[in-house]
Amino acid sequence: MAEEASELAGPDDAELVRQARAGRREAFEQLIRRYMGAVYAVALREAPRQSDAEDIAQEAFVKAYNRLAELDDPGAFRGWVRRIAVNLARDTGRRRSRRMELSDHTEGPDSAPLDVPSDDPSISHKFRMEEARGQIIEAIAGLPDEYGQVAAMRYIEALDYGEMAARLGLRPEALRKRLHRANLMLRRALRRAFPEIAEGAG
Repeated sequence: MAEEASELAGPDDAELVRQARAGRREAFEQLIRRYMGAVYAVALREAPRQSDAEDIAQEAFVKAYNRLAELDDPGAFRGWVRRIAVNLARDTGRRRSRRMELSDHTEGPDSAPLDVPSDDPSISHKFRMEEARGQIIEAIAGLPDEYGQVAAMRYIEALDYGEMAARLGLRPEALRKRLHRANLMLRRALRRAFPEIAEGAG
């Protein structure tokens, strides 16, 4: 913990939560900058659509802000807001499933989906890309929080090092070390699905 604390260039989560509870909105905005990537990764793993995941990530922070008084341990903000996002995503999935079931009963015979040949190479390629993307997102969401956080910022939000360091309040050398560890964990997590990645892991 001492090493982790020394990496921070700003207040820790507990202090930011306390400041936000005292009415400092900029403190909560800093928490959003720190954890939007990680929360978005979790939502993207759980949600049926990318547009849903974006809405869920934003809604999770709104809900967290309104319920800050319910957080018993201010230092546990990161895991808490992720759980909020997961619950919102699952609620969204259930609502969408119910709407689809309802539409199945109301559609007529002329509304059947177009039968696309399964051997169409463009369709097959798109499916493989979507499958790979889903596995990578799932692997990122499954990392320990601090490593999933930097991996999501880098590979999902496509932020550069400067943006990541500013959002996290980390010094550049600490950020590079954390991202390196995240990459090693990702390679191990993806080894079974993508053997070619494991071969280059060194």
